[in-house]
Amino acid sequence: MSDSLENPPSIGGNPGESVPAVDPEDLKKIWQALRNLQARHPGQNAAIGFGVMEAICKAGANVPAVWYRSSIIWVLNKYAQEQLAP
Repeated sequence: MSDSLENPPSIGGNPGESVPAVDPEDLKKIWQALRNLQARHPGQNAAIGFGVMEAICKAGANVPAVWYRSSIIWVLNKYAQEQLAP
């Protein structure tokens, strides 16, 4: 098993703690990059790595926290569209 699977990246917290705050602009940039990637590969699963995310976000951004938040938005967008519509 690879080391990355045994030691997943930390989002900077512990169970029961809040996810660290992120710059909304970083979140928007990551979200747009993922949408662009999906548009180039319709019907396929696509992802970007933390290195790419780090290059997209502002210097010093907590990339794992940005990734975590964008992942939650993706799940909500995919499975809870009716609740998000209002």
